[in-house]
This record gives sequence, structure tokens and C-alpha cells, in this order.
Amino acid sequence: MARRQTYLRSSAIALTALLGAASLAACNKSGANGDNATVAQAGAGPALPLTTGDATPVAAAPRVDALPAASRARVVRVQNPDDDYAYLDQAYYQGDAVEDAPPDYSFDYDGVNPWVWQSSDDALEFAEPVGSGYRYYYYQPGAAYPYLVRDNGYAYGFDRGQLVIVYDSAGRVLPREDIDRRADDAGRYLARAQGLYNASRSADRRSVVAANWAAGQAQIAAQRSQLAAARSRQSAWRAYDAGHAAQQTSYWQNERSQRQDAAQRFSTWRNTDFQGPPPAPVGAGRRDNGVRQAQVQDNGQGRAPNDQQAQDQRGLAQDQQAQQAQQRGQQDQARQQADNQRQQQLDQQRQQAQLQDQARQQDQQRQLAQQQNQQRQQADVQRRQADNQRQQQDQQRQQAQLQDQARQQADGQRRQQDQQRQAALQQDQQRQAAQQQAQQRQAALQQDQQRQAAQQQTQQRQAAVQQDQQRQAAQQQAQQRQVAQQQDQQRQAGQEQAQQRQAAVQQDQQRLQASQQQRDQAQQQQRAQLAQRDAVVHQAQVAATPKAAPPPQPQAQPPHPAAPPAKPDLRGRGDKADPRDRGQDKPG
Repeated sequence: MARRQTYLRSSAIALTALLGAASLAACNKSGANGDNATVAQAGAGPALPLTTGDATPVAAAPRVDALPAASRARVVRVQNPDDDYAYLDQAYYQGDAVEDAPPDYSFDYDGVNPWVWQSSDDALEFAEPVGSGYRYYYYQPGAAYPYLVRDNGYAYGFDRGQLVIVYDSAGRVLPREDIDRRADDAGRYLARAQGLYNASRSADRRSVVAANWAAGQAQIAAQRSQLAAARSRQSAWRAYDAGHAAQQTSYWQNERSQRQDAAQRFSTWRNTDFQGPPPAPVGAGRRDNGVRQAQVQDNGQGRAPNDQQAQDQRGLAQDQQAQQAQQRGQQDQARQQADNQRQQQLDQQRQQAQLQDQARQQDQQRQLAQQQNQQRQQADVQRRQADNQRQQQDQQRQQAQLQDQARQQADGQRRQQDQQRQAALQQDQQRQAAQQQAQQRQAALQQDQQRQAAQQQTQQRQAAVQQDQQRQAAQQQAQQRQVAQQQDQQRQAGQEQAQQRQAAVQQDQQRLQASQQQRDQAQQQQRAQLAQRDAVVHQAQVAATPKAAPPPQPQAQPPHPAAPPAKPDLRGRGDKADPRDRGQDKPG
């Protein structure tokens, strides 16, 4: 069946209402929560004085699993996790304020006699014997349901009959799933708590036997010390208490002071072996003071005379109830004293009868004594067996608690181991990643080194190539220079040859010119000679012939020159013939 979960509208139970309930219960100024206040005033009564006498047998209340079946408690949640310890912290301060003093009264509920402490603000605490300790119920003023129920193993926090939170014996807050599993036990406790509350309102109240309180006081103090030790161990509880300790201490200060005085009076009376009347209970005079304080406050507010008279009448009725309770206590003491006297008389009579029949009854008395001893031994054995059974049951519960704690610890250890394994796995992954990164960096470094080496090799090869190229270029340049030198030499040789050829040509030309001039001169000389010879001939002819018309004179012909000298042939040396030499083999 799916479980509905509801978040409380407030961060925790209305503990501020508890702190403000004193003034509300005293005068009911605002009228808020009027029904609860009426219930508290109607059920509230004076505390009863302790009674003397031997300790009476104490009937243990059923364990939670032996309680009648009840509806499963509805589970809700605290809105603010910082207020998880509001319930247990409030119960601690309430118990610490009242538990040192004797209870105010007792009552019967299904054969069990719970003890009751009723504070000045009508807040209630019930303590009923169970197993080797007590089970506690804590109520806010006027509330029919407890806000906390605490046994030897767990403490259950409630808000208006709804289960809010569960603490273990060490004061730890249980996980939500564990709280859900304890909702059945919480429902049985709620039903038990409501029955106790109704019985305390309607059943006849009884005085607490002083010897019983003297026997149970140490156990209650021991359980409260265990609760204080749990608070000191839980850091979250200490943190919550640090923010509320001043308010709680201030609220419970007067109650605690009165209860401490009552505890001191009881201790003094106990040291006198309960001689004399019992000390007055805490609530004997407190009710009168509350009434008078309410009257002063009402008069200060201008309350009508009728209201004041009614208040006075209620105060007188309460005084009468206190006096009647004291009278009933005194009557109970008188009855007990009369019973003791009658018992003493009967004892004396029996002693006289025993003296008279001593010889006859000694054997019977011995047998009776033996039977009584056997019965006592059997009763002791039965009590021890019952105690052993209770101890075994307690041990079983403690073992179950230890097993629960061991399971919780094992779960915590498993979670821690899982977290550690996850952390180790993450560390391994991180180391592997770091190794991979280192390897990658080394590979990158090696690649860089290889690239640098390759680059160096490339540069070296390039340098070698460049050197080779430079050598080749130098060789080429050298060869080119050599070729150029050779070419220069060849050019120079060619130039020299050309110059030589030109010089030879010039010489040839000069020789030709000289020979031509010589030929020309020879021709001119020949022509001159011919001309002179012709002139001589002509003159001779003229002189020899008669004068006649002169015949046409023939044109003078130049004398035929002599053949010029042979022209040197230069073609054998690769030179071409000078074109100017063409056609000059013959004279013109």
C-alpha cells in the first residue's frame, strides 16, 4: 500500500506553544486553544503526598509488541531538518526539571500504576515500569496525545497524533525507511498514551508509596543520564540545543527549582527512615499562588466582580480539594497505623499461643518455616526466572538493537567501502589518465624530438645540399671563370690574332699601297717618258713635213706599266681575301 507523506507546515511541533502555555493556562487571556485549556483545568488537581509503608509489588506494563493491535501511525516529515531534535530536546528539559522529585500521584490502568508529574502549566509526564526500566510519555499542556514516547530502545516524536521522527538509544535520527517500518509500534504507543491520558483524567488518583519511589528513583536518574550522554555524542542535537538551551532553561527554571526543593525534602525524610509526616508535595501551595496571580492579573485588566467571585470560588474549591487530599492522606496514614497496631497485637497473641504450645508446635513451626522458606525460595526462583526472562528479553531487544546498529554500521561501512572503491577507481582512472597524458606528452616530446631531429637532418641535408650546390656553384663558377679565362684568353688570342691579322692586312695594304704607288709612279714615269718621246717624234715630224692643215691629234695613251709584284696569298692562314684587292691584279 502506498504511503502518503505530508510535510508539516511548521518546522517542528509547536514548541513555542508549550513555552507560552503557562500564561495561557493561568489566565487564558486571548481565548485561543480554549478547549485544551478547559480540559487541562478540569482534569488538573493537586498533587498527593507520599504514603509510608513497605514497598508494594510493581506490575510491569506490556512491551510494545505485546500491546493491543492499533492503527498504524500516519507518517509525516519535519520541514526543516535542523529542527529534527526539537522533540527529544524538549522532552529532555521537561524530564530534567521534574524527575528528581517524587511523582505527584499515580493511578491504575489495566493493573499497572504509572507515575505522573504534572507541571505548573499542566504539562504531563507519565512513567510506567516495563522490563528493567521505565517507559515515558510526554504531553504538552492540555494535549491528549504525547509529543514524545521513549522506551529503552527508541524515542518516537509525534505531532498531533502523527509520527514525525524516531531516535535510537544513542540519540541518532533514524533514516526515513526505518521510521516507516516503526509506524506500527508508534500506532500502538499512541493508543496506549491516549488510554493513559484518559485514565489519568477520570480514574481515582493514588498516592505514590515512598518506598517504591526510593527504589525506582535511581533507575529513572540512570535513564536520564543515558539520554544526556546521547545528547553529548550527537553533534546535530548539540547544535540544536545550543540555539534553544537558554529559552528552555528559562522556561523550566521555576519548575526545576521547586522540584529540587521537593527532592531535597524527600531525601531528608528518607534519611530519617521515613519518620514523621511526609513532605508536602510540590503542587500543594502552587495552585493557590496561581489563583492569586490570576486574580491580580484579572483585577489589573478590570475584570467584572462576578468573574472575580467565580475565580475566588474556583480557588476555594481547589483549596478544599487540596485539604481533602491531605485529609485522605492523613486518614490513609491513620488506617495504616491502626493496621500496624492490630498486626502487632495479633503478633503478640500468636507469640503467647506459640509459647504455650511451644513444645507441640515447634515441629509444625519448623515445617511451616521450611515450607515458607521453600515457598520464598520458589518465589525467589520464579522472580529470578522472570527477571532472567526480562533480562533475556531485554538482551534480545538490545541484541536486536545492536544488530540493527551493526546492520546500519555495515551499511555505512559498505557505503564507505563503495565510496572508497569509487574513489580508488577514480584515482586509478586519474593515474591512468595522468600516465596516458604523460605517455602522450612523452610521445609528443619524442615526436617533437624526432621532428626536430628530422628538421635538423633536413637542415643538415639542405645545408649539405646547399654546400654541394655551393661547391658545385663554386666549381661551376671556377669552371666558368676558367672557361671565361679561357674565353678571355681565346678572345685575347683571337684579338691578338685579329690584331696580328689586321696588322698583317695593314702591312699588306701598306705594301699594296706602296707597290701601287710604285706602279703609279712607274706608269706616270712611263707616260711621261712616252709623252716626251712622242713630243720629240712629233717635233721631228713637224720639222720634216711641210706645213699643212694639222691632222687631228690623237689622244695620248698612257704607257703600259710594268706588271705589279705578286700579291701575297693570306687565305692559307684562314683569312679571307680583302675585297679591295679584287680586280687589282691588272692595271686599270
